Amino acid sequence: MPISGEKAVLRRRFRTLRDGLEPKHKAELDAALLKHLLALPEFLEAQSLLCTLSTGSEIGTLPLLTAALEQGKQIAAPYCVPGTRRMEFYFIDSLEQGLEPGPFGILQPNPAVSRPVERFEKSLCIVPGLAFDCQGFRLGYGGGYYDRFLAGYTGVSAGLVYSCLLVEKLPRDAYDLPCNRLLTEAGPVR
Repeated sequence: MPISGEKAVLRRRFRTLRDGLEPKHKAELDAALLKHLLALPEFLEAQSLLCTLSTGSEIGTLPLLTAALEQGKQIAAPYCVPGTRRMEFYFIDSLEQGLEPGPFGILQPNPAVSRPVERFEKSLCIVPGLAFDCQGFRLGYGGGYYDRFLAGYTGVSAGLVYSCLLVEKLPRDAYDLPCNRLLTEAGPVR
């Protein structure tokens, strides 16, 4: 089976597993992940946090974004550039304004009223994924947006994953890049 077919099968399997988590258990996992992330040296040292606004059964990022704002960090969310498979990050001042639904139903900043992130040296990027492997590689959603972004990213990247979605090794393409840090609800993995 070609790698794209193998990834498609795994996406369905992992999405079903994640969607099947009981809400109360998922909330406990999210809280534990947040606790470990807030104690991570790379989070404490970061001046800005790059993070998507979670949707559906994804690991909840709104408490993380709120905590970052409360700690005086700048937060930025991705904007998917129409007609491309590229994304850019724009600063957001609050979680209540300046956001609108984008592709895939994910809230994103409006670039007409938001300031673009131009320097990434002191940033931490939270990379979403359906599953991760022990080397920090992820199984994303298949669009390649984060792979393209991470290829030129100069900050620190971190993947958050439930332990039930952490596997020994995922199939990968030449353009797939691992996260610098990986955390589960049990703590840092790498």
